[in-house]
Amino acid sequence: MPEDTKSDAIDLVVTACEKFSSSSRAARMIKEEMDKKFGAPFHVLVEEGFGFEISYIQSRTCYMFLE
Repeated sequence: MPEDTKSDAIDLVVTACEKFSSSSRAARMIKEEMDKKFGAPFHVLVEEGFGFEISYIQSRTCYMFLE
C-alpha cells in the first residue's frame, strides 16, 4: 500500500477502534470510509483472536495490529 494511503488507513483504523467497542461497527466504518476515499472494494476484518486466509495483491494490502 502506498505510504500516503497507509498513513490515512492507520489514522482511520485507530479512530474507528477508539470510537466503537463493537468490532463489526468499527469494520463497517473503516470499509465505508476507505471505499469512499480510495475506491472500492476494500475488505476489512476487525476482531480479537482470529485466523484468516485470503488472496490479495501485495501493493494493496496493509495488516495492522493494535494492542
